[in-house]
Amino acid sequence: MFPRLVQRLRDTGSFRRPKRRRRRNGRTEENIINVLAYIEFDRHVGTRTLSLDLGIARTTVRNILKDYRLHPYHIVLHQALNEQDFGNRLNYCQWMLGMLEENINFLTKIL
Repeated sequence: MFPRLVQRLRDTGSFRRPKRRRRRNGRTEENIINVLAYIEFDRHVGTRTLSLDLGIARTTVRNILKDYRLHPYHIVLHQALNEQDFGNRLNYCQWMLGMLEENINFLTKIL
């Protein structure tokens, strides 16, 4: 143990172990180009599918998207109005107008 401490002191000037730095090998130029090309081809792809298809970690995909100010979500419409909804919308508007008239009449009686 002591020879190792002496050697470390000679090499680094300190008794502390040098910090191990992680190598960022995920954001290579090739991976960045692949992710951006995939997004350009299909804007509705998720990060999970993207990482599986390209063989890149999901965090790397998210970081690449973040670097290029792209957002890892897509819009999905769950509700929409159809032509059949016209009658319902008209009934709602008439109901709302009636409620407003009742409230206005009530307020004018009080004041």
